[in-house]
Amino acid sequence: MNTSIKKSSINEFLISVFVIISVIFPGDIFSIKKILFLIICFFNFKLIFNSLFKKGNNLFSFFGFIFPTFLILYSFLLTGDLLTSFARSFAPYLFLMIFIIKYYEINYEKILIKSIYIILLITLLLVSFDLSNIININQSGLLRSIMYDYRIGIMGKSEEYPFYYKVFMYTSPLLVFLMFKKFSEHKYIGMILVLVALVLSGTRANVIFPIFFLVFYYVFLVGDRSKLIKYGLVFLSILLMLVFYSSIVDSFYDAFILRGETSDTIRRGHIDGIRELIQNNPFIIIFGSGMGSSFFSYGRDSFVSSIEWSYIDMWRQMGFVLFSLFMTFLLVPLFYNNKSGSYKKIAYVTYLFIAATNPLLFSSTGYLAYLYIYYDLQKTKGISSD
Repeated sequence: MNTSIKKSSINEFLISVFVIISVIFPGDIFSIKKILFLIICFFNFKLIFNSLFKKGNNLFSFFGFIFPTFLILYSFLLTGDLLTSFARSFAPYLFLMIFIIKYYEINYEKILIKSIYIILLITLLLVSFDLSNIININQSGLLRSIMYDYRIGIMGKSEEYPFYYKVFMYTSPLLVFLMFKKFSEHKYIGMILVLVALVLSGTRANVIFPIFFLVFYYVFLVGDRSKLIKYGLVFLSILLMLVFYSSIVDSFYDAFILRGETSDTIRRGHIDGIRELIQNNPFIIIFGSGMGSSFFSYGRDSFVSSIEWSYIDMWRQMGFVLFSLFMTFLLVPLFYNNKSGSYKKIAYVTYLFIAATNPLLFSSTGYLAYLYIYYDLQKTKGISSD
């Protein structure tokens, strides 16, 4: 019994460290994430191995082991580059940690949410220090060096940015899970702080989708609010939009269209490159070109191996069959009942929409989110951990 408790504590510690490092350093400096993950797997080898063949774990076993293994081999067959194929297909193996989380009943939600607080704190502090003239985020050499050299994110301020500030941690889309949790707990000050951090991240997707789905969640999914309040909110929103229509349109155009023209031009260039690639080789739609394969993007005027259009890019690399399987993996949680609250599902959907505009869909960051939603689902369904 004492040994089991000790192993549970060790696993909780290792997974906590892994999640924290993954959230702060998504670029995997010095391959720390991979090393930690291998330590976790080695420490739990027997548990993982037995779980792979246990009845009721077929879904987890397939997407945590069979799918990435086949993807690596298939990509190697297409590209001839085993190292790149492995590196770009590695992320799904992280899903194997669900066996450990389930068996030892580790509170993964608590671990992830606490780690997301770090993103919130860093974002708000950097902007607060800049506003107080303690630092200048455009000139702070050491901070910028750490942020860029260790691939933590980007930071700056400019009239050209949609919201003036852009303090974008590469894992900032995970903030939506904290935002919806705060909202579901009626902790509205905390929710507003998270929303402010999303605005300060400076990306349009980080603002548009969370606000849209937050309103949707409140109006259609929150059960403890009267219909009068819900419909009153909708009516008031429509009324305000009609009254201030001109100002809203001008502000929206300035923030989301005019100041985003550069990134939109790049994205259109990516699409032009994809279109040319398919015209030259239509079979890529069916078979893909392999994980880590590159194509010429007119958005960058160079060969690139990943682009911001994540779903399109995954289809390009995986091909129709493997991409369909991956999409099945993403969509399965939406068809399960969730006793712990619909806020997790709506937060998950919000993340999937945001991930469409950046490379976070198929990454360690993405799999932190997938563990979060699947961990909750498997616990709700009561899958055996014996």
